[in-house]
Amino acid sequence: MIGQVLPIVSRFILLLLVQGLLLINVNIFGGFGHVNLYVLVILLLPIKSPRLLDMVIAFALGLGVDMFYNSPGLHASALVFTAFVRPLVIRILTPRDDYDFTDRPVISSLGWLWYVRYAGSVLLLHSLWLYLLEAFDISLLGKSVLTALTSSMLTLVTIVILDYLFTPKVKL
Repeated sequence: MIGQVLPIVSRFILLLLVQGLLLINVNIFGGFGHVNLYVLVILLLPIKSPRLLDMVIAFALGLGVDMFYNSPGLHASALVFTAFVRPLVIRILTPRDDYDFTDRPVISSLGWLWYVRYAGSVLLLHSLWLYLLEAFDISLLGKSVLTALTSSMLTLVTIVILDYLFTPKVKL
């Protein structure tokens, strides 16, 4: 049990601090691209973890990010939505032989193509929710969608690089 909880808690704290202290000031492409690395906490939760637990973790992390960004509830809302739709994305991408209960969605265990589809889908949904809710104006729809697309791509590239750097490789 501790072997599963400790990495989640340490990842939670580390990514919250990285997002709030470092990535808050990173704006790429003239403010149209942001790296939302904190979503990685939700992406790396065990595949069959309880949805309610995922949403509680997402809410706590989102509130932490909101404190740094001074955006009351915006990131919490987007992250809870992300935790809510994550099982649906996983169900759509599930292979016929299903997963092991402790499987974490990482490239080394589930493959590069599956991981990019999974992470890309979840990140795009998160970014669309976040930036459409942030703008909350139909006249800013184009800007919000462009920001969501570029932020999703930047975050996905960053997450794939981090996965290759920090995830132990499975020996065949």
